[in-house]
Amino acid sequence: MRIALDVSCRLVASAYPILHIWRANQNDRSGGERIDLEEGGILLLVRRDTDGVAIEALGPGEHAWLAALASNATLGAAIDAGLAADTTFNLGAALRAHIGAGTIAAILDH
Repeated sequence: MRIALDVSCRLVASAYPILHIWRANQNDRSGGERIDLEEGGILLLVRRDTDGVAIEALGPGEHAWLAALASNATLGAAIDAGLAADTTFNLGAALRAHIGAGTIAAILDH
């Protein structure tokens, strides 16, 4: 079994706090926010939604699971990738969240 992600989904892994940088540069911000590049990196899911662009921070297990699915891995291999990245990866919670958000486009039986 394979799971297809929505075509708008992109996974991003950055050594820098790019979500913090992006948020600090939005029109509703004053621009005076200090960003420390040493605060570390982040794993993100970027996708289209009804409001435009949705950007979501992910844990290492969820990111590895989605990356495996995006590379056409089987569901079993993707679960293994998620658990290898984070032994506390919760498949049920990830499925609920990503089906509800529209990240998952289809479940393929082949």
